[in-house]
Amino acid sequence: MYTISKITFIVLLLTLWVKSSYAQYIPQSHRKSNIKLHTIKIKKGQQITAARPVLFCDTLIMEDESTLRVPHTIKSFTLYALYCKIGKRCTIAARGKDGKVGVIGKYKNLEINSTKIAEAGTNAPHLNLYLNIYALGNLVVDATGGKGAPAQISATPELSNLSSAARLSSNAWTKIPGIYGSGGNVNLHYHSPIVINIKKKNLKNQHKRRRKKASKKPEIVIGNTVGNMDTRAANNYFRTSNYNPNISRERPRGGIFLSGFIARETKKRKNGQFKFTRKGTVIKPEEAKIK
Repeated sequence: MYTISKITFIVLLLTLWVKSSYAQYIPQSHRKSNIKLHTIKIKKGQQITAARPVLFCDTLIMEDESTLRVPHTIKSFTLYALYCKIGKRCTIAARGKDGKVGVIGKYKNLEINSTKIAEAGTNAPHLNLYLNIYALGNLVVDATGGKGAPAQISATPELSNLSSAARLSSNAWTKIPGIYGSGGNVNLHYHSPIVINIKKKNLKNQHKRRRKKASKKPEIVIGNTVGNMDTRAANNYFRTSNYNPNISRERPRGGIFLSGFIARETKKRKNGQFKFTRKGTVIKPEEAKIK
């Protein structure tokens, strides 16, 4: 005859086995992709980078000021978490790559003769988030497009005295700033027993602002606009060129065509779309759609 202690032990063992089996469950539709459930804990102030475009977690813990980074090379990233605990000032960072200063941009359908355009920012990845959130401080989801590199126009005497050919052969001599990248689409599906405030915000200049006090209420902020196109150097150059004979001769030919090209290219770069759904029940792994 079983004692009470033995019965308690058996019940506990069965409970743990069922819980473990559910936590490690992988839907049949996803098994071919070799997707595994992981436990991820990001410590306070730590950053980790997603190594694959699809990540299924049984547990995701983000301590205060921690960051999950999504590389710009991933076009679409899907994250599923059965259990989430997120602290204050946490970030899912999925910005596009900024254009590199001093690099000539590679643009389709454009032959650049006397004018060079700086490198463009890349598009941000699209994000598909399926999160069961049981504790939340503040989470920022940043899928802003990459910034275009600024024009590199030097006012130093050394560069101003160079010949036209010498200046244009230098990668540092770009008269037109690079074009920004598109924002990524963000699809947020979440279940939570707590009330969460969802905000959409322009984060393209967020790094320039002083850090504000974290909201005391659970909050998710989404930013997925296009990136920046820094026109200050080019504006200053063309505004002052009449006063410098060495620069005024370098006004670009075919300016109307070039302006039309930039207008067309910027129209192709779009702000990302944002959709969110609050689920009344726990989101199961098989509900996560990999796009």
